[in-house]
Amino acid sequence: MTRMMHKYVVEILRRLGFYAVRELMYFIIISKFAKLLRLKSDKLLCLDLGCGNGKITKMLSKVCDTIIGIDIRRSNEWVVNVKMDFIVADARKIP
Repeated sequence: MTRMMHKYVVEILRRLGFYAVRELMYFIIISKFAKLLRLKSDKLLCLDLGCGNGKITKMLSKVCDTIIGIDIRRSNEWVVNVKMDFIVADARKIP
């Protein structure tokens, strides 16, 4: 698939809501896993690699004691607080 063709396919899937459904399914699976880990540990530190705009990071902050979002690009939507922090870095070279 050429780069131009890929761009159009991604845009069609986005308009059909494919990515929203995929994001929701991902969050459900990850939050269930985090809740299971919570049973085994008093403190739960989570790391969200490739956090993008931090939407899922924010949702996971309800389950994790501390969560760190890492992405290669800074987002204006990141909100740092006591439970959440964000780092601009390449996931292959975590600081």
